Amino acid sequence: MNTRVLTRGALATVGVLLILGTCGGAFTAATAWAAAAQEIAATAPPGSKTIWTGVFSDAQALRGEKPYVEKCAYCHRADLSGGEIGRPLKGVPFLIRWEGKLGNLYFKIGNTMPQDKPATLEPGEVTDILGFILKMNGVPSGTAELTPDPSLETIFVTRDAPAP
Repeated sequence: MNTRVLTRGALATVGVLLILGTCGGAFTAATAWAAAAQEIAATAPPGSKTIWTGVFSDAQALRGEKPYVEKCAYCHRADLSGGEIGRPLKGVPFLIRWEGKLGNLYFKIGNTMPQDKPATLEPGEVTDILGFILKMNGVPSGTAELTPDPSLETIFVTRDAPAP
C-alpha cells in the first residue's frame, strides 16, 4: 500500500487554513488539503524514474499530437493552456496537480476522457497523448516509449528536473 505521512508543517498548514475558513475566510477543506499536498511536494522514491529521465520518444510525442488535437484540444486548447471546460495541461499548475505516479494521469485520461465520450481512447493513444503532453511541458524525450502497463506506476511526475 502506498501511504504518505503528512509532515508537521503540512498538518499546520491544514489547521491554519481550516481555522481561517471557519472565521469567514474563503478557504475550504479542499483548499487546506491542496495546500498540504503542495507542502508535501511529491518526490520520486530513491532509485525510481521521473518524467525528466527520457521516458517517451519524439516519435511517440508526434503520434500523440493528432489524437490530442482531435479529442482533447476543444476543452484543453491546442496550446494546452486550458479553457472554460478543461484544466491546463501545461506549466506549473499541471505539474503540481499531477505530482506523483504518472499512472494516475494515465488512468484519468483513459477512463474519463474525452469528456463527451469517456473511456473511448485506446490504451496506446493514451500513452501517445501523454508523450505529447510531456513534450509540450518541456520534458526531454529519450529512446524509450511509454507503454500502457504497470510500468507507469514507477514513473513519477515532479515539478522540477532532478539536479545533475
